[in-house]
Amino acid sequence: MKKICVLSLVALFLAAVLCSLHSCGGGKDENDNSGVEFSDDAKTDGGQGQSPEEHDEKYRENLPDMDFGGREMVFAVADFDWAPRHLEFESQSGELIEDAVYRRNRNTEERYNFALKTTTKSESAVLKEILAGERSFEAAFLRTDMVSSGASQGAFVDLNAVPHIDLNKHYWDQSAKEQFSIKNKLYFMLSDIEMNDRLLTSVIAYNKKLVHDLNIEPLYPLVFDGKWTIDKFNEMIRNTSQIITGGDKFTLDDFYGHATQNQANLTLFYASGERFVDKDENDVPYIRPMSATMAKTVEKIIEVMRQNNSTLNHRPGNLNAFIDDRAVFFTGGTDALKDFRGMETDFGILPMPKRDEAQPHYITDVNPITPSVVIPVNLSGEELAFCGFVLEALAAESRRILVPAFYDVTMKIKYARDDESSQIIDMAFEHRAFDLMFIHNFGRFSSSFDSQLSSGKLEVVSFYEANIPAAEAALEKFVDAFG
Repeated sequence: MKKICVLSLVALFLAAVLCSLHSCGGGKDENDNSGVEFSDDAKTDGGQGQSPEEHDEKYRENLPDMDFGGREMVFAVADFDWAPRHLEFESQSGELIEDAVYRRNRNTEERYNFALKTTTKSESAVLKEILAGERSFEAAFLRTDMVSSGASQGAFVDLNAVPHIDLNKHYWDQSAKEQFSIKNKLYFMLSDIEMNDRLLTSVIAYNKKLVHDLNIEPLYPLVFDGKWTIDKFNEMIRNTSQIITGGDKFTLDDFYGHATQNQANLTLFYASGERFVDKDENDVPYIRPMSATMAKTVEKIIEVMRQNNSTLNHRPGNLNAFIDDRAVFFTGGTDALKDFRGMETDFGILPMPKRDEAQPHYITDVNPITPSVVIPVNLSGEELAFCGFVLEALAAESRRILVPAFYDVTMKIKYARDDESSQIIDMAFEHRAFDLMFIHNFGRFSSSFDSQLSSGKLEVVSFYEANIPAAEAALEKFVDAFG
């Protein structure tokens, strides 16, 4: 595969933009990013692999000119660890992402003459307010894995029916659109308005010095040749860990082949092309039967995560081990990459490994604690049209301003240290898994599966036999709620 020098192209683009903004004359501190502007021509596709010719059609909004007379658009924002970070900043700070959010909001407000406001509410408070027939907001951002109750009780609008929202545009996540829907109805969604789903998309970082010292084969060629598999990964970390603290048991301060946390169990499961829930031709979900391939995949994950002391499963011990050159590999969300910026040792970035070389794509899951947008069912027709218009406008403007700042600059320049890593970030965002079981946890199936997988004692056949009846009953009840 031809390696495109992404960093150089983006750096040249930013230099040209800054030059045009400041007439290439002295003025601004080179570290001040607040003046960076991104035109339509600078839009990226967020890893979706679209050509420039396709770009305008798939990313340009089709909204009429409107003047809302200063009307307020209120977002209710759930208060949790991964609450939306990219909705509102009241002023520019010089920090690139914050300033991109600020410019996106002000541009959209000024263009259509409305005012964006946010209010903090718990998920339960949002649901209680809607079901009581009350409402103090037009839309809400809730944890994706907390929307089940509201969706099944009819608290949210089917986004397919919202005026002005065009879910075929790629500033609405196309993988989420396909996989979140039930009976062709879509009650919660990811978009470019919020970037947390990108931060909760997993990658593997590796320590270049340790890979060289341990004579591990070059990793980028494996990735680009489609040969980066879970077997290859396991081979590299097996028999690598060492006790360096002088005791007879491994501690957080010893040396490991791989540092992560238990969340990587399911990340490796989805990376292998597995999932628990599929959908039929009528978009009705059903639980995928257990297969020999699934059982073999689980065996491989247990070997990676639980055998031979190959892996340190601990947070923040995993971060410290990698930063201190005591772990060859690290698995986590791309948000963790910011913690490695101060490392003196160079590191590279890899996608999650395939099950085998026959798997067509590298796949990664998105942790369902990421916030999704929902619209309350008790909006009038005119209120619903206003809400849809603002969401569409914000999503499209996010693609022009926020995504380039976040994706091309923050992710690819600040965090990645080589051109290959930038391409791999593309790969990580291109094929992402959203499993309805992981989101809704029917009959506590996925949490029980993860718990037993974390213990290293999971036997897939007996687990399915014991847990499928409750999961199928919960799934059937959930689906029936949608008519």
